[in-house]
Parts: sequence; C-alpha cells; structure tokens
Amino acid sequence: MVDESGKQIFDSPEQVEQNVDLTVQLKLNAEIGKVFAKSFNVEDVEAK
Repeated sequence: MVDESGKQIFDSPEQVEQNVDLTVQLKLNAEIGKVFAKSFNVEDVEAK
C-alpha cells in the first residue's frame, strides 16, 4: 500500500491487518479484485 505520492506506507500485509479497519480492508480487497478482473478480461484485450 502506498500514499498518493507513491511512498510505501506499510512494509507487510501483517502491518495492514494490524493498522487498517476491517471494513476498509474489505473495500480495498474488492476494488483490487475489480482491477485484476478487468485487466485479465481476455475479451477486452486488443489483438495484436
């Protein structure tokens, strides 16, 4: 996890678990999942 300037905030997933509310972690996880799903959608990838 990084801040808006790209500086790393946490060194490990364990630090995130200890310092970030569970509701925020769940929202982050959902958004990350959406990004991965969109980026790996074969139908949206342009053939080259």
